[in-house]
Amino acid sequence: MIKLKEIAEQRNYNNIKFLKLVGEILDLKEINTLDYEVDEYEYQKIIKYIKKLEKENIKQLNDLFKPVISDIKIEIKEEIEPLNLMGNYKKLENLLRQYYKNMDRENMIAISLNQDLDVIGVHNISIGSEDRTVASASSIFKPLVLTGAKHFIIVHNHPLTKYIPSNADYETRDALLISSKILGIDFFDFIVVDGKGKIFSFLEHDIMRLYSRYNFTTKKPILVRNKPELDINYIYEHLLFI
Repeated sequence: MIKLKEIAEQRNYNNIKFLKLVGEILDLKEINTLDYEVDEYEYQKIIKYIKKLEKENIKQLNDLFKPVISDIKIEIKEEIEPLNLMGNYKKLENLLRQYYKNMDRENMIAISLNQDLDVIGVHNISIGSEDRTVASASSIFKPLVLTGAKHFIIVHNHPLTKYIPSNADYETRDALLISSKILGIDFFDFIVVDGKGKIFSFLEHDIMRLYSRYNFTTKKPILVRNKPELDINYIYEHLLFI
């Protein structure tokens, strides 16, 4: 016999949603504890269903990543229904979890959004080492300009550490906030995904503002005062390390 707790931990599932999902799979009205035990047949049935769901998620992710930019060539697949972030932000986060799930190096992507917050492009910006990736400002903004983005999201992962933003993450956000104001493209969100699939959204934590940080002890955003203005030349001439 296998406890549901073990399966949930293996597949990195939210506990409440997992219990509801298992209830549907096994045609049970209600399961209210992760200590519920299943036999081998039920276990295989659950795993088979979950793998099917994960494949569907990966297919959605692949569809999401189809409208990409390669150098100057723009490929937009019009037959794909765009993902709109209004009310669908959790769906985007689930897709990002699948994308970064087994990645052992840092990878930065940029997501182009139109005026209505439809995803119109996903762009692979850089792939780095286990604890760092490097991207120039031009490599980030080039695909955004070419797709006519009105808003954009930057996403990168921390394969070896927690989703908690690093000092370099905050500095990169500040540099991109200033750059985006100059170019007239709204920096909508900065997202960090850790190796376990946990996500930290700067927008959700109300720190998409210059020199702001999140206090994980008080669980409140704070403003770091007396910070010098970033040198614009630094933003455009130097690399951004995150």
